Amino acid sequence: MPRVQEQPEHPEGGRKYGAFQTEIYKEGLLDSKLPTVTTDPNRLEEQARTFLGTRSFNYVAGGAGEKATMDANRLAFRQWKVRFPGYAHGRYLLWFTGCTDDPSNAETHYTSGSQGRAKSNGYTVLLITLDTWTLAWRPADLDNAYVPFASGIGDQTGFSDPAFRAKFTKKYPGRTPDDDVFLASREWEAEVFSGAAHTWEDLELVKKEWDGPIVLKGIQHVEDARRAVEVGVQGVLVSNHGGRQLDGAVGSLEMLPEIVEAVGDKVTVLFDSGVRTGVDVVKALCLGAKGVLIGRPWVYGLAINGKAGAKQVLRGILAVRFEPYFPFYLFVPASNKLILYRIWIKAWASQVSGP
Repeated sequence: MPRVQEQPEHPEGGRKYGAFQTEIYKEGLLDSKLPTVTTDPNRLEEQARTFLGTRSFNYVAGGAGEKATMDANRLAFRQWKVRFPGYAHGRYLLWFTGCTDDPSNAETHYTSGSQGRAKSNGYTVLLITLDTWTLAWRPADLDNAYVPFASGIGDQTGFSDPAFRAKFTKKYPGRTPDDDVFLASREWEAEVFSGAAHTWEDLELVKKEWDGPIVLKGIQHVEDARRAVEVGVQGVLVSNHGGRQLDGAVGSLEMLPEIVEAVGDKVTVLFDSGVRTGVDVVKALCLGAKGVLIGRPWVYGLAINGKAGAKQVLRGILAVRFEPYFPFYLFVPASNKLILYRIWIKAWASQVSGP
């Protein structure tokens, strides 16, 4: 049976995220004020549905096919159990990418141009999504004949790209993407969702144009993780795109321990897919992830109450993530126990910055 971690003190000046729970009770008791955004992760999606139009809600909440991969993501988390007499504290990472176009899917001149623009805007890490070279079969979107990119939503990276604008004007003399957004949208979709997958060798072009860390998102197989090490990237993101791309795929959490064991400390292993609660974050970290990314929940909060709603959702995840589980222990593979130990040590050696 795993040893119980002795309870360390909170780092001086560290954020006590569990205070959010106290704040909620206090405001309810003194001011009869209820949370604008539900704290129940199982009710969050339905609450967001009442604020979003049908098409917008389906685009965020929908998955590929019958959503079997989404179900697998949730089931994978529920199969790992936490046994806790206390609380654990760890480093938390929320990572946004600044581009909607994908260097692994774009033509050479778009790849070079996008990376140059990212550098000039201060981005230091390039995250390449591997599994979106074509859009998935998503019934919720198809039944409504809706995808936001078709009307220009989410296309600004392309519309503002000098190479794309030049190619568009060459094909349609005297016109720019601004003159016909719908036409430009179709042209841009044809570029980024070309249906043509790229090879490992194509990464060499990316590496020539980018001198910072490169992370590959969408790694779901041990051999792909090992190949990522061989080609010289700095990180892998274990992800099935939240179940949005391939219905029936394995739950990402199921693959996380094997991938962590395969690559060791040779690359940084990050995780997403199916994360809804702070306990989910705990489990992913215990299985070896060095950071966890959040997908749908913050979008639901944003829909309900803008920036404040998104922040409230993340505060709730952090409150569950940090406060109730100190210390805790989990039945983890032997290969991951050192990683878990490092998480504990690093967490208490550093102050944690909140949202």
